Amino acid sequence: MISQAIVNGRTHRLMQQNSHDSVHSGSPQPGHAFGLVLDGCGSKYPDGTPSHNEVGAKLLGQFAAAWLKQQLADAAQRAPMGENELGQMLAALHQDCIAFLQTINAAMPWQSSTDTAKFVSTHLLATMVGFVVTPETAVFFWQGDGFLAHNGHVTTLDSNNRPDYLA
Repeated sequence: MISQAIVNGRTHRLMQQNSHDSVHSGSPQPGHAFGLVLDGCGSKYPDGTPSHNEVGAKLLGQFAAAWLKQQLADAAQRAPMGENELGQMLAALHQDCIAFLQTINAAMPWQSSTDTAKFVSTHLLATMVGFVVTPETAVFFWQGDGFLAHNGHVTTLDSNNRPDYLA
């Protein structure tokens, strides 16, 4: 089983940069696996401040991977997980990822909403593409843009370069 793959875009190849900022995979129990690819936004803030959104991608990737490891390990001890239960688990992951990013932002001693917006825009904007496999089912999930590959078929998750970020 392939648990992770990447596609380098033209700009990344020309600049000799990686094509993602955070990649995680795991199999916390037999028959249970996950994979995550996160990419931080590369756009500059309107005042010209460069993006460091790989920071948010790395933090969010660590959080989501640890969360999925725990949830899948717990799920393996319970009754079989169908699509409904897996959908509920991924909805909880989505909410917990948002709460995680909000907690990071709330911990910062910003003087104004402009400072907050600048921090979020330059440090926390990241897309996430992932999958979860259980003995009963498998699903893809994503927030933002990217690619899905399954059984030799590649699907582009296009957002016209305006992804819906978690932060």
